[in-house]
Amino acid sequence: MATNLNFSNKNKDDFVGKLENWVSYLTFFKTEIDFLKKIINTYPFSTNARNLFENIQIYSKKLDDFNFNRLLILKKLTLVNQEIKKNKKEKIHKKDSHLTNEFNLLEDEILTFIKSYNNLKNTVYNYVYALLPT
Repeated sequence: MATNLNFSNKNKDDFVGKLENWVSYLTFFKTEIDFLKKIINTYPFSTNARNLFENIQIYSKKLDDFNFNRLLILKKLTLVNQEIKKNKKEKIHKKDSHLTNEFNLLEDEILTFIKSYNNLKNTVYNYVYALLPT
């Protein structure tokens, strides 16, 4: 799943730009998570829907878990960003293995998070859509 940057003489700005892009995604996901939770917790669904309250609780819990993981990733992003900015060199080379490894691991974690989050989001939308009156 990794789309790791080619580390041959990358500018610090390339790394910082990618990190800022991820922060932007994760910040927007908070808005989406809040919106989805509001829909599933406040929409007046028909109470005769099968396992309605159990499913609402399950999806709400999963969204809370994703939000918690989102915050953990944001903390890691901040730390990696600070470490990259502290690096005195303008270019980051493959020999800066600690930094590049940390960046690659974070990238893999973020891409996995995004894929899993999008799957959950689609599941919730499909569930809610199926409950709407026709």
